[in-house]
Amino acid sequence: AVSKNHDDFPYYHFPYISILTEFPHPFGLGLLNNGFRSPSSVFFIGSMFYLPGVGIYLFHITPALILGYSNLILISKIFDKENFRLLKFINFISLISLIFINIFFYRLAEHGTDRSGMILVIISFILFIKVINFKNRDHLSEIKFLIIILCFTITLKPFYLINIPLILLLLLYDKTRNVFLNLFFSKTFWYCLSLIFFIIIYTFINSGCLFFPLVFTCFENLPWSVDFKLINDI
Repeated sequence: AVSKNHDDFPYYHFPYISILTEFPHPFGLGLLNNGFRSPSSVFFIGSMFYLPGVGIYLFHITPALILGYSNLILISKIFDKENFRLLKFINFISLISLIFINIFFYRLAEHGTDRSGMILVIISFILFIKVINFKNRDHLSEIKFLIIILCFTITLKPFYLINIPLILLLLLYDKTRNVFLNLFFSKTFWYCLSLIFFIIIYTFINSGCLFFPLVFTCFENLPWSVDFKLINDI
């Protein structure tokens, strides 16, 4: 499934991961390469697998981990007897998602940050549907898992910020509102906040923007800021 790397891998994935493993992180990397302006958590995870005896050859492992664990999650939903007894469509949605992901997203070389994010969005959607449809059940673990997956998805690429409303929709349902609100200032809350804050910091260090390429979140007068004309042309 990895006969070649993703087209963006030699352009900015591999160079960025290499910088993370070999040098102190400099300011203004976004001035050198457009792909460096909004770093992904994929790069930071990949850099953790720079191991003795392995070197650079596991830099592309993050998509494999996401695909592998997503398959395990979907298989557990497919064979969940409680789902089948109370809400069979959760089992069927999980089955269809498993088939879809492994037909269209099986080529790890094509993942980049986009397809891995799409897989996590599918998982999040299934969890959300399950939480709002089950009655008389403690939703704490499912909502925790949903929030963590969505927070991680957001760190893959700024585009996935559009998934934040999915979390807020939990406030519309009485049976999930209290559980969701109780998670504020919990370990889950701080874990998600730290993930997002970490990526925001490195986006700022690289480009002078908090959320690149949203111009209104950018600071123009910093020495390492990307020119606003370049941002507007994207």
